[in-house]
Amino acid sequence: MKRIYLKGEDHPFYGKKHNSESKQKMREAKKDYIPWNKGKNMCEETKEKLRISLKNIMNKPEIKNKISGKNNHGYGKKHTEDHIEKIRQARLHQKFPFKNSKPERFIQSVLSVNGIGYRTHEPILGQPDIFIEPNICVFVDGCYWHCCEKHGKGIYTERIIRDEKVNNKLKDQGYKVIRIWEHEINSDIMGCLNKIRGTNL
Repeated sequence: MKRIYLKGEDHPFYGKKHNSESKQKMREAKKDYIPWNKGKNMCEETKEKLRISLKNIMNKPEIKNKISGKNNHGYGKKHTEDHIEKIRQARLHQKFPFKNSKPERFIQSVLSVNGIGYRTHEPILGQPDIFIEPNICVFVDGCYWHCCEKHGKGIYTERIIRDEKVNNKLKDQGYKVIRIWEHEINSDIMGCLNKIRGTNL
């Protein structure tokens, strides 16, 4: 059966507002809500389909007109320097991704077995996947998402530029940066371990 979405004055709730009791009930209901895809991992093909689908939706004229130019709620506004700095600091302490990827967990387990202490997703520039005191930043780059020369498809080439900028800025701040490809972990885990050890631990 085709769903009918009512908008504007046609919607039965148009012009009405929820009272505080109704809002509280909705908050309580959300607490027990479990998304259908919680704990499930999407394959790369599905992720790519979602990305293309979202891009197509955002390019629709009726959507694009709502979020561009004078229709955008931020049109003509500028953040102050203090506000920009607050946003920058807040983003540094955001923990994303929330779960370690499989390659990350693999290299972490090898470090633990070899008695090398580390922290994950350190709240500094780029949020290194692994941080080893005093100043070693290890990034585990997925071949697909970071455009590996062997296995990447070149879709996210802007990430190559972004990764290079992060590398340079961290080095300027006195950090040592190591980037390990996903395929390196899968094929030569001991080589990855030696690469980390070679940074004067």
